[in-house]
Amino acid sequence: MKSVLLMKEGKFVELRVLGLGKGAEIGAAVALELDQKMFIPIHDHIGNVACLLDAVSGVVVETYRHSSFGEEMFDGRENGENSETREKAISPWRFSSKRVDDESGLVYFGRRYYAPELGRWVTPDPIGRDGGPNLYAYVMNSPLTHFDLYGLFGVGNPQFAPQGNIFERAFNFICNLIQMPGHIVSFVGRHILPVPYVNHLVEFGGHCLRGQNPWAYDWSQHQSGLLVHKGNNDKPDHLRVSTNGLFTAKNDHLSRMAAISAENGGVTVYGLHSAYNGVILEVAEVLVQKLGIPTNAQITANRNMHNLLNMQGPLKGQTTVFVDAHSRGTETIYHFDRSLRDKMDVTAFAPARMAGKGHYKGLENYVCPLDFVPFSSPVGYFQAVKNGNVHFLPSTGNSLMDHFYDNQSFTDVRNIKGEYYQQQFGKAA
Repeated sequence: MKSVLLMKEGKFVELRVLGLGKGAEIGAAVALELDQKMFIPIHDHIGNVACLLDAVSGVVVETYRHSSFGEEMFDGRENGENSETREKAISPWRFSSKRVDDESGLVYFGRRYYAPELGRWVTPDPIGRDGGPNLYAYVMNSPLTHFDLYGLFGVGNPQFAPQGNIFERAFNFICNLIQMPGHIVSFVGRHILPVPYVNHLVEFGGHCLRGQNPWAYDWSQHQSGLLVHKGNNDKPDHLRVSTNGLFTAKNDHLSRMAAISAENGGVTVYGLHSAYNGVILEVAEVLVQKLGIPTNAQITANRNMHNLLNMQGPLKGQTTVFVDAHSRGTETIYHFDRSLRDKMDVTAFAPARMAGKGHYKGLENYVCPLDFVPFSSPVGYFQAVKNGNVHFLPSTGNSLMDHFYDNQSFTDVRNIKGEYYQQQFGKAA
């Protein structure tokens, strides 16, 4: 059992106590404290919150009804017809036990946002067609028998899983067996082989062995560069930038940028993407960066940041760059030119490189207790602690999860900062 806390203006405003569920917190909440009141959530068979009970009296205080694709009903009216009622709902966790954005109605699954009124995801699947042929379909359009843990692929509910006849199962087994060599070759090229360019060719060979279209292979995924998620709520003297951590594919970074945009009222987000080229090469590149030796990803990111500021024209001198940096991303921006760092307001999650006072225009570090990565730069760590710009968040109870960008503690921080940003600078119409 674990607890998830949310603080706002120094006060505890949300507490969710989790027990066992279907995974990814679906159907797992056993108690909620919201605005200093305790509630008991009741879930349905698929993991949606069906109602809230007052923890003291046991009286039902709020009931939630969902269509199979997550459309909500309040007092017999659909959520699209009564957004005001939706905004006043007591619990922010409803469909599939995930947090619902009160204003947009989008549901955040961790890796991307889902639009119940459309029955579709708002961004393509980060894992590509491995999650199904339709990159935007929710659980392969089978929401009565499947659920999604993180916004990647549908998981069959065991009690409703179709068994199929012996011929169907034999056919699927043979297909998987035929494709297995291709998956193995792709895995070796993607994650293990430490030889630049050769690893790309090996992965491409595995792609073809799996029966995939050779022309559909994305060679650009191996190149560091600038990514863009276009929004509709840009501020003339602001730029919103994301830098990725270790082992982050291009599609994963694009999905993350879409989430940052939604959290901050629909702004355009630019990604300084450091390409993933396998575990060994990735770790070696970070070690080289820690020695102060510029890498191709670092040089490319520095150049792209200059280009973004030059696009501001006469407003270049007044522009503030809000940077959302995770893990390795903090190492990438640490050695940026001084003229760039003086304009950067950095929010660092699980930072691989912490900095002292004055290194950037502004800096806030967020760390979970069991994450060992922030200690990889001890000097910067103690400088940051001394300056008071390190915030220790509740642990997930797992060292690896404490480092993940999408863990609940980091997600809660981003939601709070996004709300503050929208209050200060407005939101999309």
